[in-house]
Amino acid sequence: MTLLYSTIILIVIALVVFYYYNNIRPLSSTKIRDLYLEGLDLLISGHRKKAYKYFKEIVDQDTTNIKSYIKMGQIVRESKNPKQALKIHTSISLRQDLSKYERVELHKNISLDYYDLKDMVHAIDECLYILKIDKKNEWSMLQLIKYFIECENWEDASKYLNKYNKIKNINDNHRLGLFKIQQARQLVKKNQFQEARTLYEKAIELSEKLSISYYYIGNSYSVESDIFYKKANQDNSDINSNDYKTNMESARRSLGKSIPMWVRYANLEPQQSWLVIHLLKDALFVLDRFDEFELILKDILQEAPDNLEVLAALADIHDQRGETSEALELLDSSKNKNEDSLLVKLIRVKLQARKESDNSEHIIKELDSIIHDLVTDEQFQKNRRKYLDKDLLWLYENTRKNLIE
Repeated sequence: MTLLYSTIILIVIALVVFYYYNNIRPLSSTKIRDLYLEGLDLLISGHRKKAYKYFKEIVDQDTTNIKSYIKMGQIVRESKNPKQALKIHTSISLRQDLSKYERVELHKNISLDYYDLKDMVHAIDECLYILKIDKKNEWSMLQLIKYFIECENWEDASKYLNKYNKIKNINDNHRLGLFKIQQARQLVKKNQFQEARTLYEKAIELSEKLSISYYYIGNSYSVESDIFYKKANQDNSDINSNDYKTNMESARRSLGKSIPMWVRYANLEPQQSWLVIHLLKDALFVLDRFDEFELILKDILQEAPDNLEVLAALADIHDQRGETSEALELLDSSKNKNEDSLLVKLIRVKLQARKESDNSEHIIKELDSIIHDLVTDEQFQKNRRKYLDKDLLWLYENTRKNLIE
């Protein structure tokens, strides 16, 4: 009987010891490290649920293991629950025993939590807090640049890009120039034209490859001209008044300044000249300088002899002179015909309509209106990606608001 009791007691002790070692006994530092590494491997390979269990096991045994808490929150955020992730991360943010590394990693994740919650103000604040801890933290600077781009805060985006470039000892003036252009576009929307043009010029100084600045400088003068024109032609305007004459003269002067800017852009980027051809055509017509249009087009063709849009514009001039057959021959003369060019197709239809019917003026006027609306439409420009200036494409893609100047 004694032997039986002794055996039972030994079995109970063995079970208690087994349970303790497997469930109660604190994990050794080696075991924790192994679990953490396994959890990281699972997280990297996309097995979030398994990884979460590993990190949860660690924090159940060691509540001071901040890295595991951070990873748990990360997994929750990446599982589309940033609100719960933020709760996990902020629950440990008040701890006083965090190392510098842990505090930086924690606030990186809190920033990303806020970002996923679309709270940009607090996402930015977290990055700024990281820079107080580590003033050369590259992740925080890059993240701030990303956030400020999305907020269209180009001044601050430039500020942190400059800081990042200095730390990395790199030259990214082209990107800085693009930021200046975006900032200038915003100023044009506020009718701050001179300030905008100063920034456009600064962009060119930063990178001579940013010829798109000339396009936008021309646009800014055109917008300014429209404002003067509208002032001159307000209700009950007296065309003999000094105000009318002054505003109309200012409108003509501003529009005149847009022309050399657009011409310069077309000469520097002849394959992109389709962006400005109709702008030039309209401006020269308004200023009674239409005879210059043909010379401008021929100059562009010297750089890009098979530019169909320029050939089409020249064909249109021939057509207006009554030389419709010559106009069609000019369109057909290109060595590299672009049958996908909607613009050229429309102009060809217009020429055919004039050639085949004497009563086609109303159709031709409609086609002229469609062609004008088409080439000045931003969405049309975006859709012509393979023909679009890569800088202009970047500017469009990084503009949430409808900035058309």
